[in-house]
Amino acid sequence: MLIPELDIFVGNVFIIDWEIFKLWLDGHECPSAASILQQRGSLMAGATMDMLHGDVLDHYRSFSTLERLLEVPTLFVEQRVLQISPNDQTDIIEKYYDFDDAVMRELIGKKPSSKLRKELDDVCEKTGVLVRSCRRQFDNVRRIYKQVDEMTGNVLDNIRQQFLLPDPLARRYAAILFLDWVRFETHKRKLAHLTFNDFFVCADGLLRHWADEECELDKEFFQDLREIKAILEREKEAKTVTLRKLEGGRLSTDAAGDLTQNFRSLFRSLVNIATGLYRSRELKDLFIDLQEKIVEPCKCARWTQSDMESFIAAINFDASEIETFRRETDLPILWRRYLRAVGPCILQLFAS
Repeated sequence: MLIPELDIFVGNVFIIDWEIFKLWLDGHECPSAASILQQRGSLMAGATMDMLHGDVLDHYRSFSTLERLLEVPTLFVEQRVLQISPNDQTDIIEKYYDFDDAVMRELIGKKPSSKLRKELDDVCEKTGVLVRSCRRQFDNVRRIYKQVDEMTGNVLDNIRQQFLLPDPLARRYAAILFLDWVRFETHKRKLAHLTFNDFFVCADGLLRHWADEECELDKEFFQDLREIKAILEREKEAKTVTLRKLEGGRLSTDAAGDLTQNFRSLFRSLVNIATGLYRSRELKDLFIDLQEKIVEPCKCARWTQSDMESFIAAINFDASEIETFRRETDLPILWRRYLRAVGPCILQLFAS
């Protein structure tokens, strides 16, 4: 009797179905995911719904194994239980730690505590994101928060190295941590229309110009900013310089008329916000102050985005333009550093 020769190969190469992985990340239960795939035409000729459900279930079991490893990405890439290509490892980590902006909008400015986790049903209802996905996103933030908070050194580098995230995603997490650490007010009614990206742009600018590599704000700078109040003694001069720089149709008719009448109010608001940042409460209210005292009055006066851009550029005085700045050489440096961070914030808030 002839025994046929069989070539048998046993391996543990992990092949990921990215479509099913996305459904799992989005928080769909296995039956729901199978139903969605059926609606998309994924049920091959001759296959039954039970077969499709079984296939999805097999993938979900594998993803559950992956999830335990993904809690420590550096161990995930070193493990040998599942043979995953380096490119797939990178993509899996990035997709797992990515998040929905709508979900993160509800979480920023709050410490990722157990109490907050219990409120995720409300986040789910408000955003339309399934609760399992909300929990994954929350747990990822809390995991990064706890680990990085206990580390010294460059926060961005720590996030990249410990969680192997690409630079754009690591920057978004750094902004989240910064907003949480400082406890910026982000949830008052007048800020409700702002998106996560609005706050990311603002936080990223503050980090670049007012903080060190550990995301620690420069408290000495805030103390020094109190000296900026001296510029109010030359308010009329500042107005004259500003309006001269904006001559020649650089402002719309509405904005030009409003600025002529209300320069004092806008300018004093900007200066007073600056001189109050050394106080923790004033710092936390930075976004609401900019919204209420700068953005809303200008919007009511029908300023355009271009008007606001021109105004911010015009008040970025150098040392030769204002008498106070000529006498106190540190003041223009402080003022310009202040505006480098606040200016983009105002423009972002105004655009939203």
